[in-house]
Amino acid sequence: MKTILASLKQQLAQKDEEIAMLRKQVDDQSVDISNLKQNFENLQQRNEMQAGLIVSQQETIISQDASLHTAYIKIGTKKELKEAGLLTGGFLKKTKVDFTKIDKSLFKAVDIREVEKIDIPARKAELMTPQPKDSYRIDKVNNNNVLSIINPEKFWGVSDFVIIQIND
Repeated sequence: MKTILASLKQQLAQKDEEIAMLRKQVDDQSVDISNLKQNFENLQQRNEMQAGLIVSQQETIISQDASLHTAYIKIGTKKELKEAGLLTGGFLKKTKVDFTKIDKSLFKAVDIREVEKIDIPARKAELMTPQPKDSYRIDKVNNNNVLSIINPEKFWGVSDFVIIQIND
């Protein structure tokens, strides 16, 4: 009986050790699971921040792209253009564009990638801005004119502004 009792006590001690070891493993795994949950939450937060940053950067790129490809067109009589402060000179002096007083709100904004022709509602028209003469041509169509851009890179490379003086 004593031997059986000693053997049972020894088995009980071994089982207690196993239980203690298993509890320690469970505790360690609980800590590991907590760490994994925290890491996952941190990754989710970082992912959300990066998604917001990407959206912001895409908006900036779209805005910059639009800005890079925006040009401004103004068509008017000599009197209208002078009153708007866009032309200087006259009478005995050659009429010139005054680039220092350009106000973009007076112009029609266009995307240079989409503009191939500019309709000019007049019988006579003169391009006042310094675009190279071999980059465009002005053709008569019925009683109006059409400015056709032949070489867009050259045409828009000089200035983002196009001022056309009409005489009727």
